[in-house]
Amino acid sequence: MRYFIILMFWAFINISVKAQLRSGDPDLCNYTRLIDNLAESKKDTAEILYLQLLGGLQELEKYREDYLENVKFEDVFPAIYYHVTRLELLNIKEGTYQYPIWKMNQMLAFYEAYDFNRKNWDNANKDLIEPHWKKHFDNAEETNKGLKLCWYLKNTLESSIEAHIIQDLPRSIRFTNNIVNVDDNKILESEFNEVNNLFEIATGFAKDDIYSVTWCDFLINVADWIGLDPDVKEMRETAWKNALDSDWNIEYNGTSLVPQPFDVEFREQLLKKGKKYCDKDAEITPELVEEEPGSEIEVIAPHDPNDIIPPKGIGPDNWISNNQTLFYTIRCENDPVFATAPAQVIEIQHPISPNVDIYSISLGDFGFANHVFEIPENKTFYSKQLDLTSEMGILVNVTAGLDVDNNEAFWYFESIDPQTGLVPEDPLLGLLPVNDTLSHIGEGFVSYFIQTNPKVIHADSILAVASIVFDENEAIETPKVYNLIDAIAPESQVVDFKQVNDNQIELIINSIDQGAGVKELTVYYSSDGESYRPRKIPIEQNQILFDIQPDIPYYFYSIAEDFVGNIESKESVIELKIDLQ
Repeated sequence: MRYFIILMFWAFINISVKAQLRSGDPDLCNYTRLIDNLAESKKDTAEILYLQLLGGLQELEKYREDYLENVKFEDVFPAIYYHVTRLELLNIKEGTYQYPIWKMNQMLAFYEAYDFNRKNWDNANKDLIEPHWKKHFDNAEETNKGLKLCWYLKNTLESSIEAHIIQDLPRSIRFTNNIVNVDDNKILESEFNEVNNLFEIATGFAKDDIYSVTWCDFLINVADWIGLDPDVKEMRETAWKNALDSDWNIEYNGTSLVPQPFDVEFREQLLKKGKKYCDKDAEITPELVEEEPGSEIEVIAPHDPNDIIPPKGIGPDNWISNNQTLFYTIRCENDPVFATAPAQVIEIQHPISPNVDIYSISLGDFGFANHVFEIPENKTFYSKQLDLTSEMGILVNVTAGLDVDNNEAFWYFESIDPQTGLVPEDPLLGLLPVNDTLSHIGEGFVSYFIQTNPKVIHADSILAVASIVFDENEAIETPKVYNLIDAIAPESQVVDFKQVNDNQIELIINSIDQGAGVKELTVYYSSDGESYRPRKIPIEQNQILFDIQPDIPYYFYSIAEDFVGNIESKESVIELKIDLQ
């Protein structure tokens, strides 16, 4: 009977907390104060971002409901983040402090990072999950198995906050700096202090959520760890400073801090969900609008999210060989959410890393509006007028090459009206139309090949970033990407054996690599110590069954190869001799 009363009390608390939190959810579709407090952008750009954040909040709300109703601890972090996002949106609505465009983009970058890792977990793509998030999901899985015991829950909470701080916080700060170039660190630090305060307020709501589905409030105050523990604050401040003060290629606790690409399709989906979240009267159209007394004038302009695809490397650090040809693709898009006209002129500038050989560059194919154009091999300069009058009503001047003085590659595309020989006066004529998700007509790319610098050493990094300008707009940089150079061969050794029976042994081989990892082992064996024969071993094994004849000595040594092609170099040194009598 006593246990029944306790169980009923727990259920009553659970229902009460849920009802209280739901009834406290605000109407987040009032834009009046939002517009009044935006100084850095056109109103509708802000409203679109706001609706995207509402779409993200709606997704977090679903995760939180799953946590509260089904006690799924994969969702303990979204349950916490739900309250943080809700309070931040309230700050926007109430004008508590100004939220410029870059701040809202930063908030979306947080959610994009979580969504990326969570969907890979749900779809069993564990190789794509970032290490700290995988640690969180593994702990959550153990928590689900462990009858919701508090020490399991504490591990789950710690790993989720650690992943958020070590990966998502620095990445979102870097993402912010990448799209708006916020140079005044004092502004960012002031904003960070505001978020710290907000985080502590959200902790109270999160504690109610956690305690509503566990007994942990009777044992340990686990939720205090989330926002109030000094170690957590110090960890967040360290991550903040690392993100602001360090180069783009740094790692923090073994995790790359390169930002996620700007996912246009993802944000389009959030935009639609945000509109559904609001009343019909609050829906808006995605075009940019400037208001003048008594009239509305549509601003005709292109808009460009973009990225750069580096050579495919091995592992999260993108390890590559120190003597391979590297291939880069720089992509741009005339964003359908914001753009209202084709891009007529596109200029791409791409600084060349000192860790590649600038004189080895070779221009690759390029394309736009579903047209692909080949450049002859081994060209460092290209200039041509493309006749697209029948397809697009324009000519396109293309110039690409290498600016040795400024240490950069460049591409320049210019739309030409065949009648005037000038850039078209009609703003709806241009080489890169507004994109759509079916035809992808508003996407373009350039590419090139280059060799690594012969002077690179192990663990040198090759960073890549490009600056893209559409027409008269501001330059937009791609997210920065990097590869690390693996210039050291792995090491291996046949160290021991176990006798299985009179005619069979099991060899044991140790191997190690400081870069991309050991791909394959080859064991060389001989019965006379001179004529050796090879036998390959997959890396998932560090041992191999081997048939022998008694009373004959056998000699062994091993050679390792890593995933970028570095092969261990050593003489035929006997590492193990076996002579079974």
